[in-house]
Amino acid sequence: MSSSTPNRVQVNPAAQAIHDRSIVIDTMAGSLISPTPPPIDGMLYMDLMRQAGLTAVSLCLASEPNYTPDLRTALYRINDNLAMLDSYADRTIHVLKTEDIRRAKAEGKLGIIFYFESANMLEGDIALVPIFHRLGLRILQLTYSERNQLGDGCFEKHEQGLTQFGVQVVRECNRTGIVIDLSHAGRITALEAIAESEKPCIFSHANARALSDNPRNLDDEQIKAVAERGGVVGCTPYAPLCALKPGVPPTIEKDLMAHIDYVVNLVGIDHVGIGTDINNGRTKIIWESQSERKYSKTAHRKFAFEQKRLLDFQDHSAFPHLTESLLRHGYKEDAICKIMGGNFLRVFEANWG
Repeated sequence: MSSSTPNRVQVNPAAQAIHDRSIVIDTMAGSLISPTPPPIDGMLYMDLMRQAGLTAVSLCLASEPNYTPDLRTALYRINDNLAMLDSYADRTIHVLKTEDIRRAKAEGKLGIIFYFESANMLEGDIALVPIFHRLGLRILQLTYSERNQLGDGCFEKHEQGLTQFGVQVVRECNRTGIVIDLSHAGRITALEAIAESEKPCIFSHANARALSDNPRNLDDEQIKAVAERGGVVGCTPYAPLCALKPGVPPTIEKDLMAHIDYVVNLVGIDHVGIGTDINNGRTKIIWESQSERKYSKTAHRKFAFEQKRLLDFQDHSAFPHLTESLLRHGYKEDAICKIMGGNFLRVFEANWG
């Protein structure tokens, strides 16, 4: 395939025009390597993302077999992704500053943001934060769903909050320029990290618990806290977190839009974005042996592997249809541009420069 932008998905012309003008960011876009999504209709998945108008994607560098890498695994995954960037330099840009995202938009390339979904690889050593920053890390989630050396995950029964090491990591991320993500953090841990941070934090992929009662989702206090400090909630089309009714397959129009509307109405248009949690490289076997067995009673709300995405948001090709749905729901172009990526770009600039 050539380095030119592939043919795009057809939607309403007015919506497509807005989509084309927008900087589109997915703050939890799965992975492009380790594991690698299979081609779709012969198209590399990174080209499908470009076809869908994605400007930049945050890649979870270690998602197999789990999301909590040790130091050696984290270094190997960085090496893998740097090699990928070298191999596809004609269509990708390694995002280190916000200007790289704007350049990706101008050049029709895909901006790649390095992201770890757990800080386990720090192994209690604060000196590793600036080292990982030098290696390109730009977003770090403090905890996955369980307790680690920084704080508690959202599935811990007896939460104790942010640890002293967690406080040190928050401060060092602020100093070096790494965005703090709290999507899987426990409620107290998240609130304490937001209060401790001098820079805006994010929930890269989470929804409103008031609409979908899942421990991975956010209560109103969490949403308000991150917004009051300038941060953003990335609403997600991951079915177990999005479905308004457990077990009933959700859609963009009904379920995802309900979560977007809820957060907008609660804290305003400047604090909503999109984080898909689409990781099409993960197989059914990995799902069943890792996620389903570990979190079946709390995380998956009766959804099988084949049902984990919205009916109309199975992969990144659906992004233009989300823009179309926002327009249909009465959002104006400026608001759509903020939701599709502008709000996250503002947070990145505050953290990275």
